[in-house]
Amino acid sequence: MSRGLKTISQGISLFTIGGIGYVIIENIWRGYSHITMFFAGGLSFLCIEIMDVRLGKSVNTFGKCILGSTIITTIEFVFGCIFNLYYKMDVWDYSHLPFNLFGQISLVFSSLWCLLTYPVLQIGKSIRRGLFKEGKKRLASPEYHTLQM
Repeated sequence: MSRGLKTISQGISLFTIGGIGYVIIENIWRGYSHITMFFAGGLSFLCIEIMDVRLGKSVNTFGKCILGSTIITTIEFVFGCIFNLYYKMDVWDYSHLPFNLFGQISLVFSSLWCLLTYPVLQIGKSIRRGLFKEGKKRLASPEYHTLQM
């Protein structure tokens, strides 16, 4: 498979895994989910994976968790503004929580996203090693971080 097709295939796989994972977590947490959360979760997982691969070992795990939380919170804010505020779909409302912005994001959930990013990073590494057959040496090589995704 050509490098371009492999990258697209990996991106679609990561997006799908992230979307399904997010919906499962939300169903466990709230008892229900919404189709838009599949897309938010897929995009979040894909972006976190790209961030992890590109940064490699130049940023420690805690730093990546902070960045992952920022990625998820940003996506959540954009999706919230579109689907909750503009289209009035009322998918979620954080207005009752302290330190919220327009009821779409809150410091409480941003902190939870930081904690959630750690297992997401581990799952991503497992997927790259297992599903995508990227060995430890290949994942550690500088060429991998400049060529992939």
